[in-house]
Amino acid sequence: MSARAAVLARMEAVVDPTYDGEVPVDEKGRPLEQRYAVLYATPGQRATDDFTRTQADRHVFRWQVTSVGGTAEQAEWVAVRCRDALMDERLRVEGWETGVVEHRSSSDIRPDEDIPGQTLFVAVDNYSLTATR
Repeated sequence: MSARAAVLARMEAVVDPTYDGEVPVDEKGRPLEQRYAVLYATPGQRATDDFTRTQADRHVFRWQVTSVGGTAEQAEWVAVRCRDALMDERLRVEGWETGVVEHRSSSDIRPDEDIPGQTLFVAVDNYSLTATR
C-alpha cells in the first residue's frame, strides 16, 4: 500500500465521504455533500542526511486534509476525526519503515464563499510522515 492509499484508508474509516483530491459537484458546481473530507497528497520528497551518499535513504510524505461542513461545527467534527485517525500513528507503507505521522499545521475554521449559491465551512490541516528503506 502506498502512503497516499494508507492515509486515504484511515480517513475513509472515520469520515464518509472522503475524497481523493476531487470533490463531485452538481450541475451548478456545488458539492453533492454538506460534510466531507478531502485528501490532497504529494508523491513525497527524497532526502538524505549524508551528502556523500548518491542514493537518498529517506522519504518525506506530505499531505493536506481539507475538512468541510455545512456549519463550523461540522467542519470541526471532520477535522478532529481525521486528526485522531492520523496523528501519532505509524502507517503501513509497502517497502518503507515509517515513523509516526506528524501534524504540521492547522488553519482556523472559516467560511468558503467560493462555492456558488451556498457557504460551506472549511478547516485545513497539514501532515507529514518520514520513512526509510
